[in-house]
Amino acid sequence: MKQTFQIPQGSKIVTVEQIGNQIITTFEAEEKSEEKYIPKVGDCVKRRIASGYVYGVLNDNGDFDYCVISPDNANGYIQESWSCISLSFNTRITPEELQAEFNKIGYEYDFETNTAKKQRWTPKEGEKYYFVQSDGSTSFFHNTSTHTDYALISFNNCYKTPIEAKKFSDYIKKYNPDEE
Repeated sequence: MKQTFQIPQGSKIVTVEQIGNQIITTFEAEEKSEEKYIPKVGDCVKRRIASGYVYGVLNDNGDFDYCVISPDNANGYIQESWSCISLSFNTRITPEELQAEFNKIGYEYDFETNTAKKQRWTPKEGEKYYFVQSDGSTSFFHNTSTHTDYALISFNNCYKTPIEAKKFSDYIKKYNPDEE
């Protein structure tokens, strides 16, 4: 008995097996070899490393000026520079995806200056916040969008917890001791 069949495009292995009076034909797809992505200066890149991923924007030297190191099963952190010795295992990502990685760890990436800075917390309307008064003591308000709220928030004298406000107060007192 003769059987003829077409092998689908992309099939690598064809298996013909006879079980009793049935003939079973199996086609296994060809493994696709992905083209190696070679990043260019200014590309947002996700790079696989042994313990997780590195996210950044490629600079003129083929490195990242600021990047997020995101270990597997751990919290990410920021690093000011990262040398990309090997250009393998790179994936191009969007600026929005890169910004999301920086945001996860409380930073914002500035694409114009290729720098990262810590995000400042801003209380929502009606939310309680703490601040340091001129005598170094701490107090709190609820954000009602008054001129005082705006001034304290814009001068970065706005903290989510009383502990954060106290830390800043102690810092000020340390470097500005009272005159006696």
